[in-house]
Amino acid sequence: MSGSVPQSLGAYQLKGKLAVGGQSEVWLAVRRGPGGFRRRCALKLVLPPTSLDDVARKNFFAEARLMAQFDHPNLVAVTDLGEDQDHEILYSVMPYVSGRSLASVLREVDGAFDVPGLLWLGSRVLFALNYAHHMRDEKGRLLNVIHRDISPENILISFDGQVRLVDFGIALSSINPRSTRMHVVKGKLEYLSPEQASASPHIDVTTDIYSAGLVFYSVLTGINPLAGDPDTALQRARRPRIQRLGELVDVPPELDQLVHQMLDVNPGARPKDAGSLAQVFIELLRRIAPGYEEPHFAARCSEILQSYWEGEREFLMDHLAEGTQVIDTRAYTDRDTTPVAEPMPKPLRRKTIPANVEPIAPQKKDDGLADIFRELEEIYED
Repeated sequence: MSGSVPQSLGAYQLKGKLAVGGQSEVWLAVRRGPGGFRRRCALKLVLPPTSLDDVARKNFFAEARLMAQFDHPNLVAVTDLGEDQDHEILYSVMPYVSGRSLASVLREVDGAFDVPGLLWLGSRVLFALNYAHHMRDEKGRLLNVIHRDISPENILISFDGQVRLVDFGIALSSINPRSTRMHVVKGKLEYLSPEQASASPHIDVTTDIYSAGLVFYSVLTGINPLAGDPDTALQRARRPRIQRLGELVDVPPELDQLVHQMLDVNPGARPKDAGSLAQVFIELLRRIAPGYEEPHFAARCSEILQSYWEGEREFLMDHLAEGTQVIDTRAYTDRDTTPVAEPMPKPLRRKTIPANVEPIAPQKKDDGLADIFRELEEIYED
């Protein structure tokens, strides 16, 4: 992006660049107030010429209005919004999250999460989606929120094990129903649902559930079945040929079936409620790892993110010191860091991958979560 960035925007003093996206930048900032008040936060900046584009401005404001309503532990809310007319910069303010994206963790730490860890992580993502999907306005009207960009890049894991879904920049909702042109593909190619990849106007909550299924599949297998150059990824997303999870790694059959349903090419055959799906994840976790709770996941996150925390602590000390001027440095998330190598969990046992992989076939609509709920109930009754 082009455009100069001042040392402060409103009451926020900019300290250092955290990340750079296609149409925005994220900066570390400090909010100052009377009596020595200081609070660090993250500012999302849209610079010219993007900030001068009417459609980009509309979408930015719509995202901020939507995120300002968030009140959920697995989402990041917008707490303030502003515009610096002198520098033609739009900015939104969010709490600063100390941690890394799931994409960064998967890229640099092999075998980051085992099955219990994935079930805990997945349930948090699904709870966040459920909250967003069921949001209503002040008059009680459903906002019809669809994230449309579920991917490891948009899942943050903090050093204390908190999981947060971020970036509603291309979300559809009644707040901004015309936020995209018809027949234009939106979202990251490697995590697109078939309907997204085909630029179908018929997008609903099951689109997010499909993309979440791809994320969970990638976490456990280390494989993204849609990966490739842009043209290849798009074609694979349109006609996915995804091997069953249980054929690649050793997982409980219930989890294999859940992910299989999430990745059904037919939206009508997928689970339709992220909250119910999250509850199934929790029930399965209780069955295979009794007693596994948030402290266990937090301990694992602390273990694999320890070296990142040391790097971030140094970054914060450098940038938050009194008198520090704005520094346009490399994004923190792009800095070279050495991930923790030991101890690591045993990787899931990989199975032989046959040469010919068949596409996931559409399932009957009555072949859904109810069957798995019944199986779990029978287990508890026994």
